[in-house]
Amino acid sequence: MDAKSSLTGKKAKSVTFMLEDGRITDHGKVLKCEPLHLLSFTWNMTGDETPREQPTRVTFILQPMDDSTLKLTLRHEELLETDFVYDDHTFEGLYNGWPAILSNLKSLLETGRTLPPITVDRDN
Repeated sequence: MDAKSSLTGKKAKSVTFMLEDGRITDHGKVLKCEPLHLLSFTWNMTGDETPREQPTRVTFILQPMDDSTLKLTLRHEELLETDFVYDDHTFEGLYNGWPAILSNLKSLLETGRTLPPITVDRDN
């Protein structure tokens, strides 16, 4: 899946994730943004009909460890039991995709190249 993400507005108030054909797959509202330190936003999946009291929340925290090392912490909170897919051979489920995304980010930062695209069937 080739996807793009964007934060909209000069002082970003929303975040959208879209496929190359322009279809929006996920969207949310920026809750907190501290440049070079923290980004937190709500996460809503297009087509998700799961009854929720509130959307899930994603937070990225960057913490300097020394002069040349940053620690990245990712939290995806407010998940329901139905958000989990107990299958190691899929990227479905709100927590199964994060290892692939973080591996891709690591590859990009270390080599300047991303990993090959993955395919997720969003129509079923």
